[in-house]
Amino acid sequence: MVKKRKIEDLLEDEWYHVRFSGEIPEVALHSSIHFLSEDSEGPGIQLDVDTLNYLQGAVIARYREIIFRDITPENKDKSIYRGVLRAIANWRRLKRFCHRHELNYSGIKTEVAQQFLVFLENEITKMPEKPGSTSINCSFVDLDSFAGELGVCLKSLQEKLKPICLNIS
Repeated sequence: MVKKRKIEDLLEDEWYHVRFSGEIPEVALHSSIHFLSEDSEGPGIQLDVDTLNYLQGAVIARYREIIFRDITPENKDKSIYRGVLRAIANWRRLKRFCHRHELNYSGIKTEVAQQFLVFLENEITKMPEKPGSTSINCSFVDLDSFAGELGVCLKSLQEKLKPICLNIS
């Protein structure tokens, strides 16, 4: 019983390690898997599907958090904010991770799409108040591509968004 509890504690510790890792939680996941199953100083356990799903869920939760960080209007003036371009990069990392591991990410896709629209509406409405204060750090092409990946059409917002996007040739 003691050994079982110890393994449960180790799994929980590794979940936290992955969930609250840095910008690329997959690296933390691989580190955790290595520690739990292969490292000579680790417990040397065989990871079953449920355990892997548990740890992979932490990766998805971390990606969700860092994507939302960069498309949440209230974060724009905080030091944690990295901009839409970083949200796009992290969204693509999340998608690749989910495809590689055959994980469903449709729920998070819907959430990100909704938050992205909130962010864009905020940018559009704030622009008249503070010209030149946009937080959109990418071109309209990048923005539109991201929107397409999320299943969002920017056609009705295009004329308002183009002037506040970076003009990259």
